Amino acid sequence: PTSCVCCDVAFCNALLFAAEGAAGLSIRQVESNGTFPLIGHYRTDQPIRQVTVPFPGKFALVQVGNSELQILDLSDPASPHPVLRDTRFGLLYGHQIGTGLVDRRYANCYWHVSGIYWYDLSGDRPQYAGIHHALRMDSDSGVAVYRNRPLIVNGPAGRYFRPELHERRPFAELPSYGIPGLRLRGIPSVSGDLLRIADRASGEVTVLDISEPEQPRLQEHFTLPGNPGTIVPCGSGWLIPAGYQGLLFKA
Repeated sequence: PTSCVCCDVAFCNALLFAAEGAAGLSIRQVESNGTFPLIGHYRTDQPIRQVTVPFPGKFALVQVGNSELQILDLSDPASPHPVLRDTRFGLLYGHQIGTGLVDRRYANCYWHVSGIYWYDLSGDRPQYAGIHHALRMDSDSGVAVYRNRPLIVNGPAGRYFRPELHERRPFAELPSYGIPGLRLRGIPSVSGDLLRIADRASGEVTVLDISEPEQPRLQEHFTLPGNPGTIVPCGSGWLIPAGYQGLLFKA
């Protein structure tokens, strides 16, 4: 049980992190007996809607309200505290902190109007890395990492991009990839050579084989009655958080 609506979860180093909306961020120890004692809590004056904790778990990235990214220091999980706050032009409507790190150090977050910003987590204190991809992103877009490069699903274009991290050219000049007759839209996640994209608004789930990234092959495409969020690998299958449809397991 959580203190408020549970919007997102993350797991790292036997710690469970829950974004609890107006109740903030809770941190719980995962015990072998199946209990989850609360060991830390972080509250702000705005709701926390998303949390990611990249390995090795030094920092948590959280979405605060509808416009602010905060990065929290987790050196003492009982007392998490912000060490970076950033707000850019545009809004954070949904899960706009990307999954995965480039070079095991660069994390990202995008704002709808101004695009994708990258943050260096390698030091004792995180900082904006001075890397910005100026691409208009909507709520049916997202960022993952594949083969140590950004993989950007851009809903308005219906395709994905794979720029170099330090790419400076406009996206209009870059190649993009997709499936003829199918608009790619939603939040991406990558496991092995499979790209899974879930669109919360339409319920669409798309699975692509991207072992040849410039020639993606469609594996599955279906529509759920729920509102799917980020898809997570689990054992021999994958988990789909599907809103009021519940948590689905697909083998």
